[in-house]
Amino acid sequence: MTADWPDYNDSQHKANAIANTGVPLLSFANNLLGLGNTVVLAGATNTHGPFNINQIGYEFFISIECNAVSNDPFLSVIFNWSDSASGRALPPDQWDLCGTAGVFQQYAGTGKSKGDTLSISVVNSDPVNSMTYVISFTLNSRVYGDDDWRQLTSHTPPGFTNANMSPGAHMLASTGASVAAGGTNIRLISLYAGQAKLIVTNGAQPLGITVTEIADPTIGLGSAGGLVYSNNVAANGTLDADMQLPRSVCALALFNSGGVAMSPIVSVNVARILS
Repeated sequence: MTADWPDYNDSQHKANAIANTGVPLLSFANNLLGLGNTVVLAGATNTHGPFNINQIGYEFFISIECNAVSNDPFLSVIFNWSDSASGRALPPDQWDLCGTAGVFQQYAGTGKSKGDTLSISVVNSDPVNSMTYVISFTLNSRVYGDDDWRQLTSHTPPGFTNANMSPGAHMLASTGASVAAGGTNIRLISLYAGQAKLIVTNGAQPLGITVTEIADPTIGLGSAGGLVYSNNVAANGTLDADMQLPRSVCALALFNSGGVAMSPIVSVNVARILS
């Protein structure tokens, strides 16, 4: 006999008690963090937690608003996992995101718990302007094979231009805009960490392509971030290539090295579907 589920109760009563309380293979949710508009000052870090982690999966949501004149509209979310029995820190999970002005850019993620204690750091990479965010973190007993964060909205951060994107349909970026002779077009790719497919149908001039991680302050902000992928496509050529996108908003740069404007067709799609 147990105090919670007495043996003399019927099976339905026990089943209801288990479902209401939660066991490892049922998706009983436990909301640990939920905040409305929260300000993180210029160049500062807000820390939430520590939280006790006693379930195997999590669901996370954040929406971010930046200043309209921000040159660095980037915000990092860092999950700092640790184990209380050993007192040791575990490898952190970091995601580098963009805010938008006048409207909130929304992101959502799911993943696996890594330890029994978690603190969440929200880092404002803008050294001049504060940012505002809305955040929630929920534990559950769902089994997630990977950490999978996606961009829910397609608003444009200050100083950048979005590619066409439909994240829910696994279309991360698509553009056919004209690139001037000797010019470069830069388009943002929707957030996705995993294997992606780059497909190019080029115009009549040589084309240089780079993909860079733009939002991590330890690498470099803006279009001069960390290199993810680089290639060249001959005039009237095609390209079908795989690349591994990091846990960051990335920029796709197209350089026309010819003497005439052209409109290459370029798309970035999800190649490996995360569970």
